[in-house]
Amino acid sequence: MRFINQVFKIISMLIVFVFGILRLIFNAVKIIYSKIINSLRFSITTKITFTYFRIFVTVFLFCSILIIFGLKNIFPKSTFENSLPEIINVLIGSFIAGLLMMLFMSRKSGRKIIQPIYTMSDAVRNITINNISKRLDVQGSKDELKDLAVTLNDMMDRLELSVKKQNQFVSDASHELRTPISVIKGYAQMLDRWAKDDKKVLDESIEAIKNEAENMNSLIEKLLFLARSDRKSVTLQKEQFFLNELMVEIYKETLMIDNDHNIEISDNPKIYINADKKMIKEAVRVIIENAVRYTPSGKKINISTLLKGEKAVICIKDEGLGIDKKDMLSIFDRFYSADKARTKNISGSGLGLSIAKWIVEAHGGKITVKSEEGIGSEFCIILDT
Repeated sequence: MRFINQVFKIISMLIVFVFGILRLIFNAVKIIYSKIINSLRFSITTKITFTYFRIFVTVFLFCSILIIFGLKNIFPKSTFENSLPEIINVLIGSFIAGLLMMLFMSRKSGRKIIQPIYTMSDAVRNITINNISKRLDVQGSKDELKDLAVTLNDMMDRLELSVKKQNQFVSDASHELRTPISVIKGYAQMLDRWAKDDKKVLDESIEAIKNEAENMNSLIEKLLFLARSDRKSVTLQKEQFFLNELMVEIYKETLMIDNDHNIEISDNPKIYINADKKMIKEAVRVIIENAVRYTPSGKKINISTLLKGEKAVICIKDEGLGIDKKDMLSIFDRFYSADKARTKNISGSGLGLSIAKWIVEAHGGKITVKSEEGIGSEFCIILDT
């Protein structure tokens, strides 16, 4: 009895070992097969055919085994054994016929499945930078390929809008730079021709060239800042500071450079915030400079801050020209200019508010605007404390 138990254990171990070896071999073959299939650059149609082939062989072998075992249980042993060769021949013939039919149908089905991909490829191939308005046809059945086409069309819409903005940006930047360059060139030619010995004209020319060079330098700095912000390469250097102290600093600096307006600061409570101090100062100065630019001499400009819950609010209110309703949605666009008939004597690149908006939004805040023509405007910057 003990001997039989030992023999049984040995046989069990051998069976487990054999099955383990077979499992390893099967896994190795499966991995090798997957690597071969993935490494070869088969077409999608060929891969679909391979998939059909694997499914067909698996299902056919399973059904054949069921048929053979079923016939074995139905017919007597002698009859089954005598008919087995014929059964196998029938199964082989069925396998060949089914395989040929499967290959034909899989190729046809594969072509039909990937035909929309060919159509999409041809359409995408015709989309160029000069023909960026072309879109993929999304008519037809609602399937994954249609979803892909809709996604690609959405991407192309965003890309077209981006290209248009870029082209407009380049055009506007060229126009803005052309003016100071023309002025500098004109004064330089005048100096070269006949103004070298005229002290008054010489001083006027030098002063004009210096001013235009400074304007051009300011414009280029703004363009570079916006370019860096578009590339997301501007890093905020956040620190904790008292906002009220910064507002007093900006107020004093504004008084030093502007004597034509009644500038006042009010409602400036102690507010402690975490932000990039230089950036916030730049955003506030942009709005104050706009208020100064569009407010007639002698009128009032008020600077105030307040705390609303966990939000710090900076407001700059002026008694200037105000903003037309049709311009309200566009004032933060780059190089946007309001009605030139009303602002023909007011200079500006149209980049300041774009920069201020970017700075505020980079801090997770927002800018609100209230304005009425002929009465004035109020810009408010809302920031987290």
